[in-house]
Amino acid sequence: MPQLSPDLAEEFAGQEEAVTRLIRENARFEALARRSHDLWLQIHEIERGNSTDDDALRGLKTERLGVLDEMALILRGGKNAPSQARKEGRF
Repeated sequence: MPQLSPDLAEEFAGQEEAVTRLIRENARFEALARRSHDLWLQIHEIERGNSTDDDALRGLKTERLGVLDEMALILRGGKNAPSQARKEGRF
């Protein structure tokens, strides 16, 4: 992911430089960024009317929120972001 995707630029407005740096330097953060973008694409595909599966849409949105929460924890300097997010009940 060489360039920050528009969905992540929107989610992390004002932090684009830090997000881009983490994508380059942190393998976990890069994987999360890719997953978030993939989920965003799937969500928009469903919302464009190409599917009527409300449960699938809800599941994708929930998963993406968990991914974004973990990314935010890493961005704030959380060393144990996944376990911290679970501990806080975020996913």
